[in-house]
Amino acid sequence: MVGISVDGGAEAVVDEYSAVRTSDAPVWTSPRLASGTHTIRVRVTGTQRAAATHDWATVDRFEVADQPVAGTDYRIVNRYSGKPLAVAGGATTDGASIVQRTDGGAWTIDTAPGGAYTLRYVSSGKVLDVNGYSQTVGLQLQQWTSSSGTNQQWYLRPTGDGYFTVVSHDSGLVADVYNWDSGDNAKVVQYTSGGGANQQWQLVPA
Repeated sequence: MVGISVDGGAEAVVDEYSAVRTSDAPVWTSPRLASGTHTIRVRVTGTQRAAATHDWATVDRFEVADQPVAGTDYRIVNRYSGKPLAVAGGATTDGASIVQRTDGGAWTIDTAPGGAYTLRYVSSGKVLDVNGYSQTVGLQLQQWTSSSGTNQQWYLRPTGDGYFTVVSHDSGLVADVYNWDSGDNAKVVQYTSGGGANQQWQLVPA
């Protein structure tokens, strides 16, 4: 048996015993972790089942997921401003504009076909949407009732350092805080990818 802990937190005891040799058998999954650096500690406890021959343990591999967990609520926080993605005025109507706000709420991220995702604002129940399937650079994003349209689907592309770009399925443009505005209610538009921090977002479990 081994004890596993993350970042010095509470230890979970995992029994790796199997009566027959088994490959590719997951034995432990961590809780959701915020983006960033983490330390996993695996400790051999020295205890074993009566039927076990040895009290040692081997770690075959770890798998680290760099994509969000489907069905999970996240605050989507802009790297440049530190402000979350939000719906202007907390509106619940179709067509309400997307902005950044200090008090921005959570979005539920769910899978869509082809490796894309939908982003649903929890307080309104509506999803992030590109009006009319537009390809226009600088168009402000909106919320709309889910229709399963591809204009409501997004690719989440990791930057490699804990952030993502949010890429429209149809236009290939990215969610961008327009003109590097750091204030509340700054509009969020679709824009040509330029690698700027105003186009990078951190997914923080809500």
